[in-house]
This record gives sequence, structure tokens and C-alpha cells, in this order.
Amino acid sequence: MKEAQINSKKSAGIIFFLVGLLFAYTAYRAIVLSITWDEAYSYLQYVRNEIIIPDKYEQMDANNHILNTWLNIQFTRFFGVSEFVLRTPSLFAHLFFLFFSYKLVRDFQTRWLIVASFLILNLNPYVLDFFSLSRGYAMSLGLMMGSIYFLYAFIKEGYKAKHALFSCIFGALATTANFVVLNYFIVSYGLIFLMTGYQLLQGDKTLTQKTV
Repeated sequence: MKEAQINSKKSAGIIFFLVGLLFAYTAYRAIVLSITWDEAYSYLQYVRNEIIIPDKYEQMDANNHILNTWLNIQFTRFFGVSEFVLRTPSLFAHLFFLFFSYKLVRDFQTRWLIVASFLILNLNPYVLDFFSLSRGYAMSLGLMMGSIYFLYAFIKEGYKAKHALFSCIFGALATTANFVVLNYFIVSYGLIFLMTGYQLLQGDKTLTQKTV
């Protein structure tokens, strides 16, 4: 454990530099990229009219990512309408993704394994594209990474109830950003339920004791 902590500290400077580069890349793209058709439609149809949940669902309503729409309504109220303002929630989601992806790998045994794992998680060009656009996909990815980290912590640190709770909260929020994440949420919730039930059947008192 001490060796892992030392390697985590040694890799922190490299990771911090990489985080800066990656976030600068997505922020620059969020500023300079022209608006896309999907972003424009979401703004014109939902954000501008402050429609979060439509009265009736039509073919194009899949373009309405609920959490993204709600956040864009709030941001445009305070900061006006521009491509960058509409994409700001996605940039915050990128920070979530960077933060929790590092927490997920920081306890690996070697410094270079930590750095390599972080890069593998964060250098997918298709994933990076979403963090520069006003779409719910970015928020679903950032929040899902948080859920995955807390699920990992739940398993690793003795099945603490707070980790299970945070994993479910992040997973549920990710689902509101993109309904496709419902598949992940059901599986992760089911895994927590089964593992908790198994520990209770084994008579493990730690589940009732380790709530903090």
C-alpha cells in the first residue's frame, strides 16, 4: 500500500500536466468549433423554449438530453447564448471524467502503469469530441466514470454504504444525461445489490458497521 501511495505521488505531476493539456484541447475546441446541427436543434427546440420534458414524444425528441437541456437553460439565463456557453456543462463533465479516471488508476503498482492507464482512458478521440459539444453524451461519460470509481471503491474498501450510494447517484444522473446509460445503471445497481445480499447471507457485520 505504501509503495502504491509513493507511485501515486510520483505520477501526480505527470497526470496534472496531462490533465491541463487535455482540458485545454477540449476548451479550445469548444470556443472555436462552429455549432453542429444537433446542438442547434437542441437549443432551438428545447433550451430556447425551456422545454425539459416534452408533453408528447416525437421522432426528434431523442435529441433532447434532459440533464444537458436543463443545465443549458440555466447557463443561458445567466451568461447569454453562445456556442461556448452551451458547451460549458460538457467541459465540466470533462473535468469529472479526468478527475475520476485518475482516482480509478492512481493505486496501480508502478508510476508508468498509472500514467499509461490514465492515457488509455483519456485519449480516445471519439470520447474527447463529446466534451467539446453541447450534448448529453459528455455528461453521461463524466458521471458514469464517477459511478464506476465509487463502485470500485465499494468493492475494494469493504462494502461501505456511502460508496454504494454515490455510485448509484452518479449512475442515475448519467442516465438522465443519456438514456443509453440505463444499461450500465441497471447492471451496476444489480451488482451492488447482489454483493450486499451475499455479504449479509455470509453474516458479514461490516455492512452495517461501515457506513462511513
